[in-house]
Amino acid sequence: MSAPHILVSSVRPARSAVRSTDPCDGWPHRFIVPALLGVCAVLALTSLRDDSITFDETAHLTAGFSYLQTGDFRLEPEHPPLPKLLAALPLLWMEPNWPPADTPGWRQGNYWQVGRTWLFERCDGERLLAAARCMMVVTLLATCLMVYALARRLFGRSAGLLACVLAAFNPTLLAHGRLVNNDVPTALAISAALLAFARLLERVTWRRLSLAAAAAAVLPVVKFSWFA
Repeated sequence: MSAPHILVSSVRPARSAVRSTDPCDGWPHRFIVPALLGVCAVLALTSLRDDSITFDETAHLTAGFSYLQTGDFRLEPEHPPLPKLLAALPLLWMEPNWPPADTPGWRQGNYWQVGRTWLFERCDGERLLAAARCMMVVTLLATCLMVYALARRLFGRSAGLLACVLAAFNPTLLAHGRLVNNDVPTALAISAALLAFARLLERVTWRRLSLAAAAAAVLPVVKFSWFA
């Protein structure tokens, strides 16, 4: 037996031993993370049913659906469009009664006035809001998964699992992740950008560079002040 073959044979058991000491290794790890996401989804969905519409949701949901319905971005230009578009996406299959162009407030870009007319006079606003909030719960789960992936990439599987637990049961994330706003989508975009750049710093390839550039490009369309 040659010396290189002996060296490789002696190294392989050591690597196996290192992997087996990680409590998150093997089949339990593949079930713990989905279970955490499932519990997070149940907590978010069951807590949003009886909540009335919040102040910002009138503006965000109205603006988001107006972008999809009319292609006009005049409503609420002070916030980027992507979170509002995602929240309003399920409403396309519900065919809500969008007000005509001569509705008071539309020409002036008064999204509060248009929102009150659309949600509380022409449609069942609570039904539309429930569908939009379910879409935001999907964003919440993606954020938890991204936090897990980032922590695992930087600090290992055990750290990733701990980060996932903390994110899934975080009261602030649960409270805001089910509402139509840009808070949790911003956290998701920043986490994705950090993960993309962490992978790029490990090894520079065209694919990783493209992903990092795409992640950086998404940030301004989620939150103008993402860097603050």
